[in-house]
Amino acid sequence: AILPFWLRGCLGFLLGACFGSFANATAMRLLAGAAIIKQPSTCRGCQRRLGPTELIPLYGWIRFGGMCKCRSMRLHWRYIFAELALAMLVAAYAILLPDSIALGFAIAAVFMMISAMTDFETLTLHPPLLVLFALVGIGLCVAGDIGIIRWHLSSLDALMGLITGAAVPFIINIIYRTIRGQNGFGAGDVWLLGAIGVWAGWALCLIIFLGAAFVGAVIGGLMIIGRDGTGQTRLPFGSLLAGIFMLSPLLLHGLAF
Repeated sequence: AILPFWLRGCLGFLLGACFGSFANATAMRLLAGAAIIKQPSTCRGCQRRLGPTELIPLYGWIRFGGMCKCRSMRLHWRYIFAELALAMLVAAYAILLPDSIALGFAIAAVFMMISAMTDFETLTLHPPLLVLFALVGIGLCVAGDIGIIRWHLSSLDALMGLITGAAVPFIINIIYRTIRGQNGFGAGDVWLLGAIGVWAGWALCLIIFLGAAFVGAVIGGLMIIGRDGTGQTRLPFGSLLAGIFMLSPLLLHGLAF
């Protein structure tokens, strides 16, 4: 029997909160050069290994008022942001999208949240992570081609998306560098948009790129007006790409999915 929408939403919320907790931990460990899987979660204040209740997404933050249990430090806002954002996002996926597509994009959201957080913190994207992200997307396309699951793209669509996504920032960057003598996009942006193309297809990939460029231009303009930046200020464009990609299934679910 098909689950009622409210139950799908509740299950999606719980799953998304867990995904958000994992994404935050993974992003911080990538930036610190620490082991992602083998290293247990510890308190950043006293280095004590976290107990079971402290690892429950959202609950630990609420219970201790945004502080670690030992009260030696306040937790960064990204902890609650990642957990709550993915909880609400995956809940929306579960309600609006077909089961296999909802689960697929919930997994994609983990990769994108990790990438968004590392890019926001240090303007760093990790190609091995993005290659894995693309491979998962290709695997889902192949599974859809042979009828194992319902998926919104064929393998050919994914290939076209990959080529388009990687080519657009690469070509624009060559032109920009020829004119200005410096890079306009980092290599990580090429990897990221190419991987996004595997999941979104070439047309939606272009929409995501244009949307991120527009948002980036607005933010950059406001920074210049407020004298918080200049035309040379670097923005985390990968974070904008990742954010718009995660929202795209909700904005276009009636058309593309």
